Amino acid sequence: MTPLPRLLEPQARVLTVPAGPAGDLVRISADHQEKDGSLAHLRGNVEVLYHEMRLTADEVDYDDETQIAKARGHVHFEDKARDENLYAESGTYNVETSIGHFLTVHGTIGAHITSKKVALTTSNPFFL
Repeated sequence: MTPLPRLLEPQARVLTVPAGPAGDLVRISADHQEKDGSLAHLRGNVEVLYHEMRLTADEVDYDDETQIAKARGHVHFEDKARDENLYAESGTYNVETSIGHFLTVHGTIGAHITSKKVALTTSNPFFL
């Protein structure tokens, strides 16, 4: 029996858009992108980067005007500056205000975990 040929992974496309009051850039990459006015529809291996924040998901809709990312499927949110590490089914995150809302979530806030050690980086850490 002859093995099937391997298909090459599609090359991720990168989109950069201004964000925040200082005009910083949000870097977004995804396998597939579609733009409809200010709304970008991103599908497959989506990654949104802004300063120390990283949001990954299967699908993200990002609005350039409101700077809101709506993520679905295998959502992972990290903010290394604040030791936030969340996993969720879906979520909404405002890049400008750094406010997010995540559903069916587990993770940590204010705790830095490396292998078997946990360092609390705040006097009020959360384990979700």
